[in-house]
Amino acid sequence: MAAKCRRSAKATAHTLTVTQHLMKLIKIIYILSFGVFLGCVNNRNIEGYYSNCRDGEYMEVYFKKDSMRVAADNEWVRLSEWRKIVIENDTLHFETFGEYRESWQAVIEYVGTDKIKLKVLESKNKVNLNRIDEILNFEEPTSFWNDFHKRKDYANCKSK
Repeated sequence: MAAKCRRSAKATAHTLTVTQHLMKLIKIIYILSFGVFLGCVNNRNIEGYYSNCRDGEYMEVYFKKDSMRVAADNEWVRLSEWRKIVIENDTLHFETFGEYRESWQAVIEYVGTDKIKLKVLESKNKVNLNRIDEILNFEEPTSFWNDFHKRKDYANCKSK
């Protein structure tokens, strides 16, 4: 009878150990799953300065919180004022710049860490924006435009 009790106690102890290991394993799986979920959350931020060169036309787009502005070396835009934008999910809602203003939408696609592709829904155009890794000063116009032309030359943006 004493031998039977010892076996029963060992079996119970073994069962507790297996149960404890299973509980630890479940906790680890839960923690890993939660970590993966948090890692998959889209926390990309569009804020910053970007440039684009298309057919020799160089422009820069600047995003700050809920606003954007553009600079282009042409008679229609030059350096715009900040305009309110709305970003819902992956879609940017904005008003166009230049003489004729229209409300447009563009789907934002993040390409790596230093590029954004905007797919304009109204025109089906795609605009590739490359991040500018400089802090720009809009307060001093002469300095701003000198630096703008240097960035344009550096981007090798020339008419074909």
